[in-house]
Amino acid sequence: ISRIQTVSAKMLILSDAGADQIEHMAVIWGNYIRSDMCQASKNGRGDCPVAVYKAIHPNIVWYTCKSEIEDFSEKAVAALEFFKNSKYVDYIFFHDSENKATLVAGNGYWHIDKNVV
Repeated sequence: ISRIQTVSAKMLILSDAGADQIEHMAVIWGNYIRSDMCQASKNGRGDCPVAVYKAIHPNIVWYTCKSEIEDFSEKAVAALEFFKNSKYVDYIFFHDSENKATLVAGNGYWHIDKNVV
């Protein structure tokens, strides 16, 4: 777990931390883990509960994945459904470095940018 911080923004990177570790961190560190952005736990496939994302309070979730572009819309619908329960997440950035594409999902729409590296 890492955090990148600038003067204007904070990003929490959850990497491959398991749900137990992240829940423990949320209890111990409280408001300190609040961040504007975070990378989804285990690339979004983990069992991290929505309560952890409520503690982090991100507006943007970075979700790395390796999939075909056609699968992005299914992932977007499922992820938006999960993250809407956090009440803070506005956008999810699905990034597929293998296919060099990013899908931005939020506020009922998604957009694929195939030029992002």
